[in-house]
Amino acid sequence: MPRRKTKKGAPTTPKTTTAIGLPEFTAAVSSLLLQKWGLNWADACGDAEPLAQAHADGISPEDFAQGWGERYDLTPMAEVGL
Repeated sequence: MPRRKTKKGAPTTPKTTTAIGLPEFTAAVSSLLLQKWGLNWADACGDAEPLAQAHADGISPEDFAQGWGERYDLTPMAEVGL
């Protein structure tokens, strides 16, 4: 990770956000899928591997859920009046 310099020229480490754990990631993805498409992770797939891989790769729950919906051409509930 590149280091930045402060006004005085001393290098600093860039700020990073605290990563959430896999259980929290899984719950967030399931909640996002339920909110937008009306199905939870168990309905969408149920397999832990895609979630574990996305979590390890640093993908956000929002990006993962959106990508899953697009990949499988899910219709958002809002488009069908729900």
